[in-house]
Amino acid sequence: MSDAVRQAVLGCLLGAAAGPDAPTWLLELLDEGLAGVTVFSSNIDGDYVAAVRRARPDAVVAIDEEGGDVTRLHWRHGCPLPGNAALGAVGDPAVTAEVAELTAWSVLDAGANLMLAPCVDVNTDPANPVIGARSFAADPRVAAAHAHAFVAGARRAGVATCAKHFPGHGATSVDSHLALPEVTDPWEVISERDLPPFAAAIDAGVDSVMLGHLKVACLGDAPASQNTTVVERLRGELGFTGVVVTDALDMAAVGSADTLGAAAVASLQAGCDLLCLGSGLDASQVVAAIDETAAALTDGRLDAEALRRSNDRVQVLVAAAQRRRQACGRETTARGRVEELGSAVAARAIAVRGALPALRSPLLVECRPAQAASSRDVAWGVGHLVAGRVPAAVVSIGSSDDAARVLDRYAGRPIVVVVRGLAAAPWQRSVVESAAAGAGPLVLVELGWPALDPPAADAYVVTHGASAASCRAAADLLVASARRGVGGG
Repeated sequence: MSDAVRQAVLGCLLGAAAGPDAPTWLLELLDEGLAGVTVFSSNIDGDYVAAVRRARPDAVVAIDEEGGDVTRLHWRHGCPLPGNAALGAVGDPAVTAEVAELTAWSVLDAGANLMLAPCVDVNTDPANPVIGARSFAADPRVAAAHAHAFVAGARRAGVATCAKHFPGHGATSVDSHLALPEVTDPWEVISERDLPPFAAAIDAGVDSVMLGHLKVACLGDAPASQNTTVVERLRGELGFTGVVVTDALDMAAVGSADTLGAAAVASLQAGCDLLCLGSGLDASQVVAAIDETAAALTDGRLDAEALRRSNDRVQVLVAAAQRRRQACGRETTARGRVEELGSAVAARAIAVRGALPALRSPLLVECRPAQAASSRDVAWGVGHLVAGRVPAAVVSIGSSDDAARVLDRYAGRPIVVVVRGLAAAPWQRSVVESAAAGAGPLVLVELGWPALDPPAADAYVVTHGASAASCRAAADLLVASARRGVGGG
């Protein structure tokens, strides 16, 4: 394999490795020309990013820092800023722009230069297991307004942005980390429902667009991330000239860590520029993918000129982000507003249906459904924020099988059931219904995407996300109601 072939391939790839310290093999690939890395939660504590920068100062350092439910920087305690659904509920694009700017500063402070955000999917399926509260809205016009504002706000800090997951993951009911979702609607429906936020992000100057691993039936059998027609629609209909990025190629929708090479070749053949290889890979898997991709370039399955253009687009992204960052300076005043703004936005985003009853010594049942890989490691919850402030019993359950035992033990007390994505994890509904059969007041708190038909309760509280800020806002409401129950102020 010639050096030119290897460098052309490396220039289109984002590597990754688990742990706080970058392994030697990854640093050597960066020195050879690897475009950059994707940073995950396990990389945050340590010398990982600094080592990447030393190996290649102009590397792309990408991070899934969407804010809200999806955070790499704040995974231990939850994000201090609410996510997209909360911003959409507040309904003020100026607030969205400010939150995006603060998020972008945190990305830059961590040493990254490409935030893999915003998620601009229009979440029209309440049972969506992977998007949900990552979406601004189910209305494409609302989502478009906030997509534009988010990109514009992030650009004020100088960071490069990425709109995802084209052509729209919001109408799916399958997690692409686990299997290949399919969108069966005609292109006319997809164009009207899913594309406006992408068009708005492009209008605001988004640097890159991530293709989702989902089958768009009207455009063929190949996943969008490996579908030439999808890339042509993005470049042609929407006029996008920036970097086309793939979602992680080790996701089950397109294969596994052992099929990285084939997935990489297919994505480059489709017209993608920058490939996220995935997380937790070892040296042999990455090297095998590089060798297989290089072989495809050598034997003509990949076009050398197309790869050169992809390399150029990636370098343009890095250079443009660097220029904007230098122009922005190092503003610090905004950073101090994170906690204050997060709390204010989270409180504004809460919707309450019904009247919160006085909760005297309540039982708080926290349902903890399995989360998608994008947010699986992130801390969340309300119970620990209530306990200690007022008399309350707090119990966490992972299935409806645990509900009867818990409810019987605390019969007669007011009950608060905390759910996350009621429609996406239906077992939680039976917990709420069992609680409703009791004699005391019932409050249902939704930390995810609101259900269209929630079970009956005295009050239905929707936070529009499970960020630390949103969980605190919900806890404050519950504490206030509990204090009323004991005659406090």
